[in-house]
Formats: sequence, C-alpha cells, structure tokens
Amino acid sequence: MNLSDLRFILQGATTVVIMLIMYIQIRQFVLSKKNIGYFVAMIFWMAHALIFYVFVFLNHYGLFSYLSFISSNTWSSALRFHGYFTILCIEASRYSLIKIGRK
Repeated sequence: MNLSDLRFILQGATTVVIMLIMYIQIRQFVLSKKNIGYFVAMIFWMAHALIFYVFVFLNHYGLFSYLSFISSNTWSSALRFHGYFTILCIEASRYSLIKIGRK
C-alpha cells in the first residue's frame, strides 16, 4: 500500500464520517427542534465538506483533473479525518444526551 492508497482510504472514511455527522445533526434537530442556527451552520459546513470530497473523488478518477487545487496530500487528509472524527464524537454525545433527556 502506497501513500496515495492510504490517502484515498482516508478520504473515503472522512466522507463517511461527514455523512454520519449530517445524519446526527438531522436527528438532533428532529428530536429537539431547538438551536436552528446551530443546525443550519453545521449542515452548511458539512455540505461544504461533502461537496469538497465529491470533487476530490471525481478528481481521483480523472473527471476534474484540470482543477489542481482540489488535490490534497496524505497529511492533510489525515488531519481532516481527525478533525471531522472529533466533531462526530462530540455530536454523537450531544445527540445521546438529548435523547436521554427526552425519556
């Protein structure tokens, strides 16, 4: 396995993490109907990240190879994965606290 394979795996894992964050945000909003500003900001941020990774994957398959700024190295992919995974953990604990509070 070379570094480009590792980067591709990290980018795929980050995309899954971003989709999980969006799912949790939607579930939180449906449960509590509070903090619409927070909900909109998080969904907007995660949608922006998801669009970025769509372009990364399209670039990987050569569809947007003329957009060189989309490329990222393995280090930045690992750092982004770590950041989004941390957000996922925080939002999952917020969701479970909201869900426990409703019972």
